[in-house]
Amino acid sequence: AVMSPSELLEKKKEHQRMLNRMKQKRLRHRYLLEKQQLQDQAQNLTERLSMIKVKDIIMFTTRKNLLNEYQSTRNLAQMLTEWVASTVPRTLSQLLAWVNTALFADREARKLGMDWYSQHLYHNTNRMVEFAGFPSDNKLADFNVVEVSNGKHNLIGRIQYTYDMPLEQTYEALKGRIWSALRGDTAPHVSEFLDQDLTHAIDKEMLYRRAVLSVDEANYYICRVFYSEDRIIFSIGYFFAEENTYVNVKAYAWFTQHRTLGGEVDLCYQFIPDLSYTDSQTLYSLRPEDRDLVYR
Repeated sequence: AVMSPSELLEKKKEHQRMLNRMKQKRLRHRYLLEKQQLQDQAQNLTERLSMIKVKDIIMFTTRKNLLNEYQSTRNLAQMLTEWVASTVPRTLSQLLAWVNTALFADREARKLGMDWYSQHLYHNTNRMVEFAGFPSDNKLADFNVVEVSNGKHNLIGRIQYTYDMPLEQTYEALKGRIWSALRGDTAPHVSEFLDQDLTHAIDKEMLYRRAVLSVDEANYYICRVFYSEDRIIFSIGYFFAEENTYVNVKAYAWFTQHRTLGGEVDLCYQFIPDLSYTDSQTLYSLRPEDRDLVYR
């Protein structure tokens, strides 16, 4: 006979109640078994401890107290070290000594310069992520004011988000949007790709482009992606000077995807525009195009 919906629902509930009773039965059995095992272990340890000499007990207790004191002192020293480090202003006196990089017109020099500069951006990733001051477990989208050197400050645009996916899947899901930003697809100014034969000779996943801002102003970007077992890094650097044209602005950005201990993936994006100001100056707002690049 065909059961009605209410009968089917009641049958499912009865089946679930039966499963719950079986679970409770197994749980009680395991509890009693573990209880008996613990009692047996306690009885065994009691018998063994009763045979230990008083002298041995004193030595054991003294050693344990010394270990506890050592651990306590070590924890205190670590806390004091972290506290002192947090009170010392971080500076970039030497960290960005390589930023005034020019790209020469000679073909071999251009190829070497592109490779060297993009590699330099990659190998400075850890230092720049640490300098940006990303929190360990927070998602954010903001600007962080940092001291560069000698009373001068700068802004770092920061975005951080955690994805509950493996690194490879996260990369596949985000690479289209990231490369779109690198190519300037969503930028307000037209981009022109330069020296494509040279960039492809260095790395197939690398590009060099010019974004024309006005008749007498343009930005030159070198973009490249680097892979390792636990992270994928997209680096962007502006050449300070291009021998074929004129002086460029300075700005840098990193997209970093890395595995966490929990199996998730953290995406950290930081953008550093060339907007240094001194303590005596008023902090001014970013231009719309700069703000768009940070939050795009």
